[in-house]
Amino acid sequence: MNKPVVPEVPLALWRELYAAAHAYHELCPWEWMPDIFWLGVQTQGLARVLCVLGQNREVFGLAGYRGAGINHLLRLRIGEVEPEDESNLHKQDAIFLDFEAKSRFHQNDKQLLKRLDYRPPRVQPRGYPYFRSHRPWYAPWFIEEAEAQIMLHDLRCMAEFARLIRDHPEFFDDRGPLEVPFLLTPFRDKLSLDQLDWQQMLIPRTSEVPTLPPEKKLASLRRLPVQSRFHLELDAFPTLISIGEGPRPWSAKMALAVDGDSGMVLNHTLGKPEVTLGDTAVKCLVDLIQQARCRPGQLQVYPDHAESLAPLANALQLTLQVVEYLPMVEEARSSLMQRFGG
Repeated sequence: MNKPVVPEVPLALWRELYAAAHAYHELCPWEWMPDIFWLGVQTQGLARVLCVLGQNREVFGLAGYRGAGINHLLRLRIGEVEPEDESNLHKQDAIFLDFEAKSRFHQNDKQLLKRLDYRPPRVQPRGYPYFRSHRPWYAPWFIEEAEAQIMLHDLRCMAEFARLIRDHPEFFDDRGPLEVPFLLTPFRDKLSLDQLDWQQMLIPRTSEVPTLPPEKKLASLRRLPVQSRFHLELDAFPTLISIGEGPRPWSAKMALAVDGDSGMVLNHTLGKPEVTLGDTAVKCLVDLIQQARCRPGQLQVYPDHAESLAPLANALQLTLQVVEYLPMVEEARSSLMQRFGG
């Protein structure tokens, strides 16, 4: 099994990055910058949306959202996603800096602080720069060299932008929730309002298309008998179970197939980052039918998985019921999460 490795970042780059983080910390932009005063930047073909963290007086720093992370950020902004939804943790695609007590740090972080002989500024909240890379369905991990270069650019740029907004607090007046000022050229040393171009952000609409087994396999499954009394509850959900293999640890998805009468867990499947929740549920159901050598007479699922499972249910001529509560799944899920800490 390949274990995750800590990326190599040149010490000279670390020195630059920590110096930029130190200057940003001393500036304390969260004192006047709400976390909805975003700045869009684009370097090397990679667009990002930057925001200052700290308005809520809980986490202080800088977030640079990219790719799918921008889409998720926009959906949060207009209320399509609930901030309290625990699945938000698995949809982050961003580079984060926040200032933390050294006690939270991994040994690698502490060794780097020692090599750099870094001392935090005396401003409050007093803490040490803590850099982490977030990818959807992966655990937060150490930043790579390219990400360190990006964060160095973004820290310097956002510090200058914060100074600009401090002098021009009216800049965001009368702007819509999805309007973002963009700097379309790499940041150098100075920033002015006329360098920024207001853009209306669009939220792409995507739907998960389930991956079905080959038709030959589906035909084989259709020939299996239907057990009318076989009542199956099926769900797939994110967990906090971290799998330490591959280039970086990943957060497992889990699908549970539970007998709707006895509550017995008949099958469970762990899904990797590149596999959707819907496909994790599909695999769990297919594997169970193969093992049981019969098809369930009744399959119950939550509304958010109905679209993913309907094609398979149709292909296997299953009776699919969409329900608001799966009591046996919830009981089994609670028991498993207590056991594994997810």
